Amino acid sequence: MILVFSYQYLAARSVKGPGWWLAWSVAETTSSLLMLIRGVPELLPVVILLQNPIIVAGSVFIFIGVVSFFERKVSFRKILAWFSLYYILHVFFFLVIDDSNIRTIILYLGLITTIILSLAVLYRNKTRSIAMTVNALSIILSLHGLIYILRLIMIVAGIESPTMFSSSPVNFVIYFDALIVGLLLAFGFIMLVNQRLNNEIVMAGEKLKQLNAEKDKFLSIIAHDLVSPFNYILGMTDMMVEKDCRLTSDDYRKNATMLNSSARKTYNLLQNLLQWSRLERGLMPFNHAEYKLVGLVNKSLSAVEEGARAKKIGIINVVSDDIIIFTDSAAFETILRNLASNAIKFTAGGGKIIISSGKTDGKMVEISVKDTGIGMSSEILSNLFRIDSQINRQGTEGELSTGLGLIICKEFVEKGSGRIWATSEEGRGSEFCFTVPLSTGMTPDA
Repeated sequence: MILVFSYQYLAARSVKGPGWWLAWSVAETTSSLLMLIRGVPELLPVVILLQNPIIVAGSVFIFIGVVSFFERKVSFRKILAWFSLYYILHVFFFLVIDDSNIRTIILYLGLITTIILSLAVLYRNKTRSIAMTVNALSIILSLHGLIYILRLIMIVAGIESPTMFSSSPVNFVIYFDALIVGLLLAFGFIMLVNQRLNNEIVMAGEKLKQLNAEKDKFLSIIAHDLVSPFNYILGMTDMMVEKDCRLTSDDYRKNATMLNSSARKTYNLLQNLLQWSRLERGLMPFNHAEYKLVGLVNKSLSAVEEGARAKKIGIINVVSDDIIIFTDSAAFETILRNLASNAIKFTAGGGKIIISSGKTDGKMVEISVKDTGIGMSSEILSNLFRIDSQINRQGTEGELSTGLGLIICKEFVEKGSGRIWATSEEGRGSEFCFTVPLSTGMTPDA
């Protein structure tokens, strides 16, 4: 057991628990060695002072290993206080009142307690991937505890226990528990660690699939939304520089306007791609500070007002002017600018967009961007904020859309400890909502 757990401790550093189970196997071995020297009169007092506490310590190590395996917090202070109380009682009933029965009762109570606690942790934290092994371990631990309970009942009932090395059914059960059940427990813990490692491999495979999907999406965006505009720009400029090209000044102005619009859209897409790339690589710094919500909203909307005027869309800002938020200003402006631009893109001329501050729970405030646009189907709605789903839906005037802006919005919102969601119905507009933290102690009326 020591060799196996030593190997697993060294080989599976990402999994917590094997180190404590290694300590358990060392405790089991030490207590067994102490048992062998009980026949030496000079060493008997030392054996009595150490053997039972070491057995209890081994059971405690099992419990700590189970808690650590499931990455739960271990209260070492409470465990140390409990073990100290046990050891004081053990020493008292040897040095002050020499009563081996009471020492054995205290031993079994300690072991039963740690077994029950270990069972509770296993039951509360088991997952589908390790359920079968956890169930098997629970049965073995329950059998382990049942043997101690039967021994405890025998002592309390006054049934005389056989001498340690005598040939009796009771001793056979004890040896069976110490050897066979101990080995089964060790085998179960080894299986538990291996299943955790296998699950991590599966999860890593799923993550790799997701990364490949994101890469494919990234490449498709470049291929579709960058190559097409550049082909248009190249085609127009080739025509304009031809020697026999006969274009009037009005034609040049019209073509220049179209080229400028195409170049701006391409530039905006490149900006989004660059921003997304920096986000994915963790190169986007976040500098949180206190800001007045209405000020950030006004600044964000100023960047999209021209596009709204061109489509004769009214933007109505009804954000409360007494709300102070704790956020990164650049991230917030990027979120709201993207959502407002999308609303303009998918709203026909003469429509309107309402920016409002919604309910708050005292820690977060909800911000809404609601439009009277064309809305979305349930299929489109379910694929929003996903890099592996390509929407490519055109706006009311043929504006291109990649969905990358919403991915960036989601990244920024979640980095700010908020969440983002959308509701929509075809032909009846859409509403995008996201939450941002309020300034400390700020609880405005919603």
